[in-house]
Amino acid sequence: MRVHDGDREFFLANEQGGFHVCCPVTGEAAARPFARAVQAWREGGPRELSCRCGDRHDLAAMDIRPGAAFAARWIELCEPAELEPRRGTLLDRRWPGWTSIVVRG
Repeated sequence: MRVHDGDREFFLANEQGGFHVCCPVTGEAAARPFARAVQAWREGGPRELSCRCGDRHDLAAMDIRPGAAFAARWIELCEPAELEPRRGTLLDRRWPGWTSIVVRG
């Protein structure tokens, strides 16, 4: 297990590529604009996307599958493991709104 506890946010995904990104309002595919917006954010721009639906969305609000997240703190389990329910309860107390992202490979 590795713990990263930093101040700067990173985009965390399954590291396999090929994920789907859709507008949270219309469900329209938005993978390419999302990839461009993430790159612009990494270069110091705002963490948002100007969507074809006419709204601006925080990148974290996009419907991303399989799951992904923006985080400054995370726990990385280095061996395949399933999180025990009581451990999830502890994480709920420490990091409300936490999520898990499965990385294959």
